[in-house]
Amino acid sequence: MADPRRETPVSSSLSVEESGRTVDDAVARALEVLGLERSEATIEVLDEGSRGVLGLGAREARVRVTARRGRAEAVKALAEGLLGLMGFAAEVAAQEEPESIRLSVQGENLGALIGKHGQTLSAIEAVVGLLGGRRLGAPVRVELDIMGYRERRRLALEGLATRTADRVTRSGREIALSPMDSRDRRIIHVALQDHPKVTTVSRGEGDLRRVVVFPREGADVAEREQSEPGPGAPRRQRPRGRTREPRPRQGGTPTPERARDNGGGHPRGGEPRQPRYPERQYPAGKVPGRGPRPSRRPWMPSGQPQPSGRPEGLPVDEELEAEIEAHLEKFRRPPQEAGDQENDEDSQDSKE
Repeated sequence: MADPRRETPVSSSLSVEESGRTVDDAVARALEVLGLERSEATIEVLDEGSRGVLGLGAREARVRVTARRGRAEAVKALAEGLLGLMGFAAEVAAQEEPESIRLSVQGENLGALIGKHGQTLSAIEAVVGLLGGRRLGAPVRVELDIMGYRERRRLALEGLATRTADRVTRSGREIALSPMDSRDRRIIHVALQDHPKVTTVSRGEGDLRRVVVFPREGADVAEREQSEPGPGAPRRQRPRGRTREPRPRQGGTPTPERARDNGGGHPRGGEPRQPRYPERQYPAGKVPGRGPRPSRRPWMPSGQPQPSGRPEGLPVDEELEAEIEAHLEKFRRPPQEAGDQENDEDSQDSKE
């Protein structure tokens, strides 16, 4: 029975899968089906096969071979169909490259397909590359350009890189450019990679990543800063547990043997150290924290001298002391006696 894949016309087959005893046999069969030389196709090994043991468990090798000369036309047709569905009438030209397929789009009023800083263009390029890989049965890299935007952008970025390098050379200070995508940053790096006086590094994360131009003498500092994590980055976790031996104490370990050799009380010899704060001795029943706390200034009956808070050795105003003592005497006596004294004083005042 004939293999149905071998009856397929060569012009309509861009990719074919074949099997054989070895990988070389499978590749030879696929190239024969496509009518191509080995240099005109890309080869993907799906299964290297196995000889088994004594013929048991043997498995043939399988490969996928894709024609190079038909890939550009297939991707071009996909791009034209996608632009037509979006409502744009444009002409698409395709060019086969060793590692990619370049598509150039020309037409009128295609600015909406480019977008700000080429963001829409990059999105369309990714979609065409994904559809092309599914159509061809193998991944394919697509480089899409609309109205020469990529070329104009490249020339503008190269001019920006040259002007920035001149400013850095004159001032001796680093200059940070505005955030760019990976394609634009690569253009800046390539434009200044051979410059004798400046060097470039990338800083930031995500959409805020940008190119910083340094003087050559600051290249070591720039590389060190680029290798260190940024402020938004997570801190490196320390391993749990002890990672190194503890530092030995100065003077060695005070073992009992050394203490006896040095004189008994202290490991270094001599008398034992006295405590820094000696323990206070309290009389029985006066230990702090036990029983009621005594008042700082207990009440004393009248007629007994009251403790004074005045320091000794200061001059005394006797008249003022007598007046204060007479005033305090009113509060020390019972209320009846105090009232009688006030009546006596009033009567004396009336007599006078």
